[in-house]
Amino acid sequence: MIVISFVLLVAIACSGNGDILPSYIKPCTLGDGFANCVKEQMITSLPYFTKDNIKVEIKSKLTHVNDAKGEHFKLVTPNYNYQIEKTTFAFKNLFNGNKQLADATHEFANQNWQQLMDDLAPPVIKQIVRTCVKAINKFFNKVTIDQIVLGYKPVD
Repeated sequence: MIVISFVLLVAIACSGNGDILPSYIKPCTLGDGFANCVKEQMITSLPYFTKDNIKVEIKSKLTHVNDAKGEHFKLVTPNYNYQIEKTTFAFKNLFNGNKQLADATHEFANQNWQQLMDDLAPPVIKQIVRTCVKAINKFFNKVTIDQIVLGYKPVD
């Protein structure tokens, strides 16, 4: 098992069989250049997976699972951290359209965004991480390791 960040995992998960990949990702072949290829795929694919003002890093153990369809990867025991650079609130139709109350609320929320996000973000980020891990494991369950990693040979 290895510890792997979500960004690296996305690059690895998306660097396999060209038939199942988006067009912006190219397969990596095992060998001396594998790490550099994965890094290049990570840089290429990041804009498709991230936004500018929040960064979430998920680290997880990556295990091998054997079933009737073959050998698959599976994420287990994910851990995460996140960083929010800035949040701007823009609520709609606050206080039944009372502009004075809405402006005061926006001013308060936008001046105190860090404190608000310290309270609001943890359960939201936790659910985002759960959803991402579930989606990645669903992908891994449908695709065998040899379809993801070119030149992979099962370990006995």
